[in-house]
Amino acid sequence: MIPDSVQLGRFRFHVSYRHLRGDEGLCIRVLGPVDGNEEELLRYDCFKQEPHFHTEVFGKNTITPITSDHPVGWTLEQLRTSLAELVVQSGGDQLDGEETSRIVDAVDQLAIAAKGAYKASRE
Repeated sequence: MIPDSVQLGRFRFHVSYRHLRGDEGLCIRVLGPVDGNEEELLRYDCFKQEPHFHTEVFGKNTITPITSDHPVGWTLEQLRTSLAELVVQSGGDQLDGEETSRIVDAVDQLAIAAKGAYKASRE
């Protein structure tokens, strides 16, 4: 069985394959502490037609297009290089370098596993 989420430290990542309004693709959600409660901080919808990501800033959902031809790769790179900053901008608790490194590695593994599981289910 391939896991669809992982808990590391104070953060949880959930990976799934979504079908939504005629579009589809890998979805990576970043959940973490906000004032002691687990909240969705970021969501990357790596859809085939209209890839985009969501951030929650002061309770307002902001949707930003992903313009890369490879939205999954772009998303993983964003998590590797900008996760700490994006989490804080979304109102989440600050994380340290060690925590970021462990979380990003887990997201890489989950994204690969989820994508592989989806491909296998379509064959």
